[in-house]
Amino acid sequence: MKQLPLLLLAGMLTGAQAQDGAMSVGGVTMLSCRLVSSRPCFRATVSFGRQLRNLPDGLLYKKTAIEFDGIPVKPFQVLSNDRVAGGRKSRTVMILLDISGSMGMKMSNGISRFETARQAVDGFVSNLDPEIDRVAVVPFDNHGVISTIRAARFLPGGEEGRSLLSALPNPRGDTALYAAIYYGIEALEQRQRTNPGGEFQLIVITDGKDDLGRDPDPELRQRPVSIDAVAQKAEQTSVLVYPIGIGSTEEGILDPLERISFEHSHLVQEPEDLIQILGQARQSVATGMRVTFLSPYATAGQLEGRQHSVRVLVGDTGDRVEATVAWIPVESMVAPQAREECSPGEKQALSLLGMPDDYTGVLRPLATLVVFAGILALCWFLMPRLMWPENFSEELPRVDGGARWSAGRQATVRKSAAVAGGPRQETDATYVMPRHESDSRSRFKQ
Repeated sequence: MKQLPLLLLAGMLTGAQAQDGAMSVGGVTMLSCRLVSSRPCFRATVSFGRQLRNLPDGLLYKKTAIEFDGIPVKPFQVLSNDRVAGGRKSRTVMILLDISGSMGMKMSNGISRFETARQAVDGFVSNLDPEIDRVAVVPFDNHGVISTIRAARFLPGGEEGRSLLSALPNPRGDTALYAAIYYGIEALEQRQRTNPGGEFQLIVITDGKDDLGRDPDPELRQRPVSIDAVAQKAEQTSVLVYPIGIGSTEEGILDPLERISFEHSHLVQEPEDLIQILGQARQSVATGMRVTFLSPYATAGQLEGRQHSVRVLVGDTGDRVEATVAWIPVESMVAPQAREECSPGEKQALSLLGMPDDYTGVLRPLATLVVFAGILALCWFLMPRLMWPENFSEELPRVDGGARWSAGRQATVRKSAAVAGGPRQETDATYVMPRHESDSRSRFKQ
């Protein structure tokens, strides 16, 4: 079961390669992601073959690898081209799964038709985009058909949508095929009125013809749905109907399905075929993607003056498509310059990627700031104390006459020659006497 999404992706990628060969890289642009990373970044646009189905961005991200000059680098954003253009339409899918008694028959792999269908649906739902896709898985036989379809729960694709598969009952009863398709289209049309811009699909997986049996719902017995009514309903609606039959050509399953939807009807006999058919049920709206990644070189100077190769690989080993393109800096004698800024979404994705291996490229500016701040603090606070320690002495001793001198000068202090009765010398210290109130009064009187 865990391999189903991988098989689905591999089948779609292989189909693209067989149809149009390897994909191509449309262009490579050097970016600047300042404030998030000082390392150069690059953005590459990749085109797929026409047969590649629209994949969720999460699945594309997991299956995309980048090599820059042969050095593996991890992309930090992968977007399908419809997301780049402004966002693809939301998709609402109803899957009608036949649970009549004949679905218990074994297939070539020894697994019942019902279990094979359930596993294939599980892979299909896993590949839906949980952000915008909604899915409902509705079992049907010949009892409670209309009420079950009208009460269907639509959940986001992915893990949450897969929970719908755990509530499926075991095969039983007969096959009210026409009624299930008719009211399935009607239920999707009602949801379509509230979301006219979305895409709506009805996928039907069955192994038998329409058979109400001996004990159907009373409303189906009173007003049975004919194949003409279903075919007309499918032709007039904008809901895409994909009827898929499981069984052999001798059983005559395909004829009524083709009448309902000739373009999208299929008959499968092997489990792998059902997986591929469900993959084709996705709309062919994605024809490319855009990848953004960090350079393996820490500085732009390391990119100077030479040609570089960018290799984009999508898929798993053995079922991988790839493309290689050359990137040559415009500058030949100086470090190449970024041509664009990373978008806000790219910067956010880069911040979630984590610190690159040589994280010194990010920490170097911060470390330089810390060192210079430390030198400035040393010069501001410590150097004056080393050069003029006497100005920062906390305790100045008292000398003769009541004056205060620094400890460094006290040893050289002596009374001037004028005080001692002799002539004053140039080396005599200045002696300042404290002011007394009597001096002020005497000067005032004079």
